[in-house]
Amino acid sequence: MKLLKGSGFHVQKSVFECHLSLRQVERLVKLLYRRIDPETDSVRIYELCERCVPEIRVIGVGEVSAPPLVKII
Repeated sequence: MKLLKGSGFHVQKSVFECHLSLRQVERLVKLLYRRIDPETDSVRIYELCERCVPEIRVIGVGEVSAPPLVKII
């Protein structure tokens, strides 16, 4: 959870929304593999295309996190 807090927005107890490049996702996956117990833990990464993001619906409190306004490449 600490690792993910530095990578995205904490939107529910164990759900994070992250706006990451492919390189950042690969790095995060490597770090997660080192920190989880694959026998008991489960981490799921769902990649959404740009067309899918506007279709996200939030029921109740909260909003979909926006990507950063500035991207440094």
